[in-house]
Formats: sequence, structure tokens, C-alpha cells
Amino acid sequence: MYGWSISGGNMKNMIRYLFGRFYSVECSELLSYKGSWSKGLFHGYGVLKHNDKSTYQGNFKFGSKHGYGEISSASGFMYSGEWKNGRQTGSAKIFYKNGDWYQGFVKNGIRNGFGVFHEKSSQRTFKGYWTRGVLSGKVQITSNEWKYSGTFPDRYGRASGNLAYSDGSAYAGDVTNFTRHGDGQFLSSSGNLIEGRWVDDMNVDHATTTDSEGIQWYGTLKNLKPQGFMKVQLPNGQKYDGVWLNGKLQRALSVRNKRDAEPVYHFY
Repeated sequence: MYGWSISGGNMKNMIRYLFGRFYSVECSELLSYKGSWSKGLFHGYGVLKHNDKSTYQGNFKFGSKHGYGEISSASGFMYSGEWKNGRQTGSAKIFYKNGDWYQGFVKNGIRNGFGVFHEKSSQRTFKGYWTRGVLSGKVQITSNEWKYSGTFPDRYGRASGNLAYSDGSAYAGDVTNFTRHGDGQFLSSSGNLIEGRWVDDMNVDHATTTDSEGIQWYGTLKNLKPQGFMKVQLPNGQKYDGVWLNGKLQRALSVRNKRDAEPVYHFY
């Protein structure tokens, strides 16, 4: 409802009370208005109540919501922000009936421009630029376990960026559904560095691992532990090959000195 004229036939359905320069109007139980008028239209500050229990309080411009205003409904929806010619356009904060909320810019009631959206069901917060309700480009997404900065995921959940975890560890590279997947580098909170092609969040092919003591492994990781045939280099330059199972050395196949002399094989 943009406005009501107080002349002609509408006068038959209205009861108008004068309070200084403000009017209070009731219209056939459909709505009530208390506020200022100009030329027979809502103009200035007023409060408009509908029979569905929704309420708008804010500014009007010749019958249209215009300027700052707040609207709330019985379902739990709330909008606080700017209006332009009757439409929700400008800076706003919105609370949705399902518990989600958004703070940022909107156009015609749709997220458009920079804003922050919180999704109650996943407890994730999305920050970035929106175009007609869709988030795209560089974004920041925060959950209870991690904070992601990078490209917005495509239709398959694939993206590229940085993940900072709550335990202090960090990952940079390819992700799918915000899990490590593809080429990337992971630094654990204990100082272990893992680079390679991630099959999923815990398994890595063609991995290069350097622990906090400077020991390097080359091979495959399962559950972030050496698995199968691995090449190892110690901080003093000595190298050996070995077979690992669940992170434990099963056999050392060869030992090389620092100058890569002919290896001496040991089987045990």
C-alpha cells in the first residue's frame, strides 16, 4: 500500500482523528495509519499497520515508503533500512523467518552489493559482493571450524583459496565443498608442511612432507601419515627408502650417504 487519498469516496471508509499536525486513520479494518500527511497522501514519518499484523514505521514520500524505515511481520521477518519509492533499496539489515540474517546493500528487496549473510542451518557466514541475490567473485566464508577466503564455489562445490582452521593450522589450494581436494599446501599447528595432490581431506598423492625437525618424506599419505613406498631425507642430508604402514616404518630398503654414494641395502 503506497498511500491513500482522503478526498472523494475514500472519506466514507475513513475515520480521521487530528493530533496536532498528525493524523490517525483507520480503513475498513485493512490498515491503520498514524503519522503526517501532505496533499492527501502519507508523507513524512508515520506508522502503518496492516490487518496481517505486519507493521511499517518510518518515512513516506507522497504515499510511498521512502528514506529509512522498519517493517516487521507476524512470521518473524524484519527489515530495517533504506527505501526508495516504495521498494527496499539501499543499506539494510534483514532478519528472515527461518533465522537467517543479512546486513548490507539490497536492490528491490534482493541482496545486491557488498553484504554479510548468516545461514542458521549451517552456522556459516558469507561475506562478499552480491548480484541479484547471488554471491560471486572473491568471498569470505566462516564456519565454527574454519574460515575460508577465496573464489566462490562453482556448481560442483569447487573453488580455490585459503582455509584457516580453529586449531591454528592452515591450507592454501584447491577445495571441494570446503575440504582439501586438488593441488594444495597444508601447514599443521605443530609445524608439519604437506604439499601435493589431495585426494580428499586426509589423503595425499605425490606428497612432499617436511616435519618440524626438518625431515622430508616423498610419496603417499593416508590419514596424513606415510603409506607405502616413501623416500626420506634427514636434516643431515642422509637419504633412505622405506615402506610404511599407517605412519610406521616397516622396512628400510636402502641408505645413502650425504654425497649420494652407492646405496647400502638393508632388509629387516
